[in-house]
Amino acid sequence: MNILDLEEFEQEDCIDILGEDEAENIGREYYKGLMAASPVDEEPLAVMVWKILNEDSYEENKAEITFFRSDDPNAGKELLDMYGERIEESEVISSSFELADLSADNKKLLSGEGFELKDKEGRDLIVTVGDFAKLPITKKKIPSYIKPIQILEILQFRQGITNCMFCGRTGIDEDISMLPPEWYEQELSCCVLTEGKVDGLLLLHCTAGGILMPVLLFASGVDANKNMLNMLCFSINAAIKKYPKTTRVLIRRHDDKTRKLASYFFPLKKGRKVTYGERTE
Repeated sequence: MNILDLEEFEQEDCIDILGEDEAENIGREYYKGLMAASPVDEEPLAVMVWKILNEDSYEENKAEITFFRSDDPNAGKELLDMYGERIEESEVISSSFELADLSADNKKLLSGEGFELKDKEGRDLIVTVGDFAKLPITKKKIPSYIKPIQILEILQFRQGITNCMFCGRTGIDEDISMLPPEWYEQELSCCVLTEGKVDGLLLLHCTAGGILMPVLLFASGVDANKNMLNMLCFSINAAIKKYPKTTRVLIRRHDDKTRKLASYFFPLKKGRKVTYGERTE
């Protein structure tokens, strides 16, 4: 069995293995990937991707598996053994995952490797641009100080990111300061710009598969809550103008604020069924 690092592959070579949305994370800071390949023809027998959490904070390191598939139990076990060695090097204290469509064999494999499994509603909520177009918020008047990030100079943008991180807000991933401005949707992503200073950011990414995904919502100051609502209104209207109503939007309910916002805007929407797993390392 050959165990290969996915970071040594080109992103385009990972698409057939992982799918285009997961493949675009290969090469990003904190994301790691392994593949168990057949020694005969190098066909992938088991593949996984994970990211390290809390790498740049004072909290203990954790790992989240974002992709797992094994077509051979022996290959899958070897892969998970190697994964255990890798995360030990990163001083990870626990691993978790939230994955949809895990096969019964893969559930059995992960359970046998110490993961406690349970089925639950997933944190990811999938809606459409058309769903947003129906919201009353689209009629709200948007203040002139809410601007698309495409007008920002690079230094302004970086200072805005630094302000977010200084306040302990990194969005759904911790490498936002390492990603270029072009990674975000320029016309939809926006900021609170007062006297040349960025006091708030709403950043969205369009995945390789064409799914819009908010990755950061933050504002500072006494009007923070009002300005977060203003930025949401700006981005929703920009999305309605640019994208078909059928365009999917993934809302990751990763904290109390996003859970409350999702529940407020879409009280009847539910996430898909997933398998949640966790183990202590």
